[in-house]
Amino acid sequence: MPLQVMLLHDALTPTAVLLLSLFLSCNGAEQQEHPWERKTLTVRTRRASARKDGVAYMQVAVSPNVSLSVLASGASQRDASGTVVFLHGFPEGSWLWTDVMGEVEKRRPDLQLLAPDQRGYNSSSKPSGLSDYVVSQLVADVAALVNVFSSGGVHLVAHDWGGAVAWAFAQAHPRLLHSLTIVNMAHPSGWISLIRAGGLQARQSTYVLRFVNPHSTAELTALDHAALRAIFRKEAWFSGGNRDALLRSWSRTGSVDSALNWYRANVQPRCPLSCVTADCWRQGLNTTFDDIFTSRPVVHTPTHVIWGMRDFAFDNLGSLGYIRNNVTFLKGLRISNYSEYGHWIANEAPLLLATTFLEFIQGIYS
Repeated sequence: MPLQVMLLHDALTPTAVLLLSLFLSCNGAEQQEHPWERKTLTVRTRRASARKDGVAYMQVAVSPNVSLSVLASGASQRDASGTVVFLHGFPEGSWLWTDVMGEVEKRRPDLQLLAPDQRGYNSSSKPSGLSDYVVSQLVADVAALVNVFSSGGVHLVAHDWGGAVAWAFAQAHPRLLHSLTIVNMAHPSGWISLIRAGGLQARQSTYVLRFVNPHSTAELTALDHAALRAIFRKEAWFSGGNRDALLRSWSRTGSVDSALNWYRANVQPRCPLSCVTADCWRQGLNTTFDDIFTSRPVVHTPTHVIWGMRDFAFDNLGSLGYIRNNVTFLKGLRISNYSEYGHWIANEAPLLLATTFLEFIQGIYS
């Protein structure tokens, strides 16, 4: 499959230079602008420096009509002993993983590390149809990406909506996975079950009722994305380069609307659009996840759930309880929960997440 490569930022890691130089020479790809950085540079004009000061992207075709912008670091595909794919959630992007990937690369430079901007985000394709964002399509993107970069399967690390895709991916493509690491994302069956039961999860999911409304794009992008910025107002990491990167990505034409389509395509409350309280869930909801998971989901992959217990989006105890008691893990389940962190644990504690992940995959092979 042809790969179109784009390079970004002021400097590149040595491994990224090697990997992307190879792609450029083999494919004659033209450089393009990415929302993370306004300036486009060539590989040979910049020496390598610290990873946070320079990141590299590739544009990878995963279907005839969809390509994904993919952040790459670590070992080249030819030299890697394994591949790790990182999936982001709403309303972030691949930038979520830069600190975690940096910590992983320091400790395991033999691993190939990939973080796509999933469909609808940043400079990845933004199909216009709502059906283009159903979870089966999102899973197909990941499967195609895995098949481009690895012939023997990958370690999958996923947060928030990326975690929902990862749960479904593990269900559909167990042979493509060596391990599954979920970061603060309930099993979709558990999330839906807890909403339908009412209580805490129903109350904490009222934001979904707003997101599925067609007018939500205008509301979230008004006043320089004030509503999106408010999501992170208490987060110390939401400053400097992290804040600027997110603001640039949200400002890209169609990005916020396409990201919201993930909600609109997969969760359809039966209440009127004007209903935005927890009681509205009592009228029921339809979801694409009902078609994917059985009443007793089975996971065939070694699984690690990392959870910040201060998560504002989930019934934390209920979500973890469902995972422990209602999902069958044929190759083992490990849960690591941290009372001092919340939903954005990958941003809050990248070193902790990286080392916990590496200890987990090391344990699989020991």
